[in-house]
Amino acid sequence: MWITGSTTLSFSSKIIIAKFQHCKTTFPPEYVKGRECKQNLTQFFRALNEYSNRIDETSNKCHKVEDLFLPTLVGLRTKLQDILKTNLEDNQYLSGALDITWRKASYEVIHLAKNLRKNPTWTQTQASLIKSHLTQSFGYFQNILNLLDSNLDFQHQNEYGFLRGSLNKSKAKAKPAFKILVFLGDLTRYQLEFCDSQNKEHVTRLSKKFYQMSLSVDPRHGQPFNQLAALSGSQCYGLIAVYYYLRW
Repeated sequence: MWITGSTTLSFSSKIIIAKFQHCKTTFPPEYVKGRECKQNLTQFFRALNEYSNRIDETSNKCHKVEDLFLPTLVGLRTKLQDILKTNLEDNQYLSGALDITWRKASYEVIHLAKNLRKNPTWTQTQASLIKSHLTQSFGYFQNILNLLDSNLDFQHQNEYGFLRGSLNKSKAKAKPAFKILVFLGDLTRYQLEFCDSQNKEHVTRLSKKFYQMSLSVDPRHGQPFNQLAALSGSQCYGLIAVYYYLRW
């Protein structure tokens, strides 16, 4: 018999353990890499979930618009963005992670601010805070799109979302790129509320451009058509909006 600590092992058990220890050191590299990748993804989603919950808990304690932009809450949103930014490579769950980051670090801030607003219009301070938030979010997602290096060809498009020719795109990166382009269109569209009459036309064109670019990636998706319809308003007696809603 072989004594180890308080456990008594037979000679045959000793052989089995020795073989197991040998196997652990001779796993093929792709197996080890796969396990490490799985562990990294688990840690990644735990971190996303942790910071999402902390953002929710802190946001629920806000009583006025200005509270949404206190350093603690801004820091949590920035940390959530950083977690995504540092896990772009070989991430099969990137599309879902983008949704979480968009909602918690960008979209819900605007939604909560509107709910907390006590007057029909924004105060100067509130407007300044929200415009800064929109600018930061826009720069962040634009940077993510560049880091993805999706090699997308946006030349084959026209004003109504039809495609001419073939697209050169990576299928693995097409879905995240589509989402980011819609996010950029939304963030630009939100700025219309804070634009003067001279800049509204330019901002509207820019927002439409991002939606059209997203349709170059996936022309079968209806969401950009819905946003384009909202932007078209009463143009051409509302016929363009009707067209987009039908495509939606």
